[in-house]
Amino acid sequence: MGAMEPYPISAETSVLRQRRRELAERIVKLHYQRQSAPWTKLGQAGREKSVRDADYHLAYLEEAIDADDPALFSEYLAWVKVLFAGLHFPESALRVTMDATRQVLDENLPEIQRTNALRILDIGVEAMERAPASLPSFVQGNNPLDALARRYLDALLSSDRRGASALIMDAVEKGTSIRDIYRGVFERTQREVGRLWQMNQISVAQEHFCTAATQMIMSQLYPYIFSGTRKDRGIIVACVGGELHEMGARMVADMFELDG
Repeated sequence: MGAMEPYPISAETSVLRQRRRELAERIVKLHYQRQSAPWTKLGQAGREKSVRDADYHLAYLEEAIDADDPALFSEYLAWVKVLFAGLHFPESALRVTMDATRQVLDENLPEIQRTNALRILDIGVEAMERAPASLPSFVQGNNPLDALARRYLDALLSSDRRGASALIMDAVEKGTSIRDIYRGVFERTQREVGRLWQMNQISVAQEHFCTAATQMIMSQLYPYIFSGTRKDRGIIVACVGGELHEMGARMVADMFELDG
């Protein structure tokens, strides 16, 4: 077998990758010139975080350009809009930084490359303006799984890992299917944990605890998952490079394992 060909990188993103930190610093400088009051009081540490965030914005723009999929950047900006609202940033903050981003890219990308980059950025900004600044809960509803998901989440947020585990094991022993537990409880509570962190209602430490506890409880279900008839099939499930959030991929793998 020959060596795997590298994923093609467009000309626009090769420039962004080569100069991303420099461009991020220019974006922040321009942003501070246009909207200084909320940020200068945060000092150098705050400025470094602003540069980090501008770097993130460019990284997601790169991915959207590489995939020729503006939705990747649009969905990212919609997510950041909720995040900034939870942090109580000025309502105009994201629009100001996107305007600064557009100017910096317009001034620094070669002419043949800037058209597509600015097109995707403009589509993202337009979608961002329509996106909500808050998100509804993922664990609403009145059926038994809704109630179980809320009780499970309450246990996790109270750092009661054993109580959370007991809720799940009791539900399985009483006949709730593994699929229903994964889709109706684990998936929804993990999305709710993400929403609560995104809206600045829980800390990173709480988010990490909830995820680690759920992964531990998933492993307690493996005797059920691995008990079926084995099929003559195999699958490899993995995250793409640089993606550290592997729980969703693990859940997909477990569902295939449940099917043998």
